Amino acid sequence: MVAPEKPQHPAFAVTRKGYDPNQVDARIAQLTSELKTTSHGRDEAVATAGELTKALTTAQAELSEAKAALVRVTSSPAGAGAISERVRMMVQLAEDEIADLRRSAEADAASTRAEADRYAHETQRAADKAAKESEAERQRLLAETHADLAARSEALDARIAAAEKDLAARQADLESRIAAAEADIATRTAAADEEIAARLADLEARLKAGNEDIATRTAAADADIAARTAAANEDIATRTAAADAEIATRLAAAEEDIATRTAAADAEIASRTEAADRARAEADQAAAAARAEADQVALIARTQADEAAAEARAKADAESQHARLAADAEARRIRDEKDAEALRVRTEADEAAAQARAEADAAAEAARRAADEESARLRAEADAAAEAAAAQARAEADRRASEEIAIKKAQAETALADALQKQTEATESRTLALDLRTKVADRIAATNEAVQEALRFLGSQEEEAASADPSPADAPSQASAPTAGPSQTSAPTAAPSPTGSPAPALPQPTPRPTSSTSDAQSTADPQQPAEQPTPRNGNGNGRRPGRPRAGRS
Repeated sequence: MVAPEKPQHPAFAVTRKGYDPNQVDARIAQLTSELKTTSHGRDEAVATAGELTKALTTAQAELSEAKAALVRVTSSPAGAGAISERVRMMVQLAEDEIADLRRSAEADAASTRAEADRYAHETQRAADKAAKESEAERQRLLAETHADLAARSEALDARIAAAEKDLAARQADLESRIAAAEADIATRTAAADEEIAARLADLEARLKAGNEDIATRTAAADADIAARTAAANEDIATRTAAADAEIATRLAAAEEDIATRTAAADAEIASRTEAADRARAEADQAAAAARAEADQVALIARTQADEAAAEARAKADAESQHARLAADAEARRIRDEKDAEALRVRTEADEAAAQARAEADAAAEAARRAADEESARLRAEADAAAEAAAAQARAEADRRASEEIAIKKAQAETALADALQKQTEATESRTLALDLRTKVADRIAATNEAVQEALRFLGSQEEEAASADPSPADAPSQASAPTAGPSQTSAPTAAPSPTGSPAPALPQPTPRPTSSTSDAQSTADPQQPAEQPTPRNGNGNGRRPGRPRAGRS
């Protein structure tokens, strides 16, 4: 059997400290299970050898019975000298071959049993030794790895402590520089705030002066507007009074004229009573015309006065509005100029303060960034050194563990291959034992057939002797001879065949029974079928005769 190819790399998963102990234990448990399976196969082979030994013993007993039957046949007076040389040689050859087969089977069984025992003990001892060595080596590697890692961890802790001390010193220096920068920033910020306050105070003074100027000019404009408005109101009042006086004069004149005319009309009405209606109508018409003319004149005068007053008011309002708008525009312009100046000064101050703050923030941020970068660099160097040391230690431990476990695994694979080879050899030995048993069965079947042939020959010889000497004195002996023939043939016929013996431990099927024995008996004595004794279960011992195989000698 060809041993399986050994793997170049271990089949276990690599962890931080070597191979996974669970997988190693599982592999050892698997090898132990395979060893138990091999031991079980060896036990089965031993049991099979025992069964074969029992079968050979049974075959030998049956052969002894056959020999006794042959002795009885040869001791009979009728067929003692009738056995041919060929039958005797066949029986002798069968006995010799059965003895040789039995000795060979016993030797093979003993050798197989000894080899299986030796292999089982050696395999168990090698597996135990390999497991103990692997466990000891694993413990040693783990201890060495732990010690190495502890030493490297201490060195790394020392380097990290030194790096942290250096980092603390740099951090203190950086904090002092940051404090100095912040103090400078505070000083510059205070100066900028003072300058901004001064500029704001100046701007507020200028704004106050501008507001006072605007208030003065606004008051002057308001006074001018009030004076012009008063003059316009006086002019309007004068013109309105004049218009009202003229209207009153005209109304008085009209009313006087009306009164005069009314009086004349009344006199004329009084004198002219007859024409009262006409006169009264004329008077009424004249009065209505006078009143309409007076109303028209008064309306025209009042309209003219109102138009003059409205024109004067509109002119005064326009002048006042123009003066007010001019004053407002001037005040707005001055206020806008002051606001723009104040906004410009405030913007300049804010820009200066923002620039100072930005410079201070930039300086502080640069200092912080430099400190952070230095701290990150130192931490990265320390972490890289620690990781490199740990990785180197892990790689070294993994390499050594891989080499050791690969060696142990190769040894275990070799032991497993040897176990598989031994198991295969045991299986082949079992197969050979089964073949040997089959051959023994075939030989026994051939022997039975040879015995049957010899019996048939003896029966024919007895029949010939009986037919050749039919005297009355020999009648009883002739009658007893055929009677004894079948009874004597029943003994060889009852010779058991080992092919039908039960062998529960063997998986091969039981050969089918044959009817050659019954055919031989019926052929040997066809005239007396009723006088043949009935054998038990076909052959007298509870077993069926085996079917003869071809190729027998």
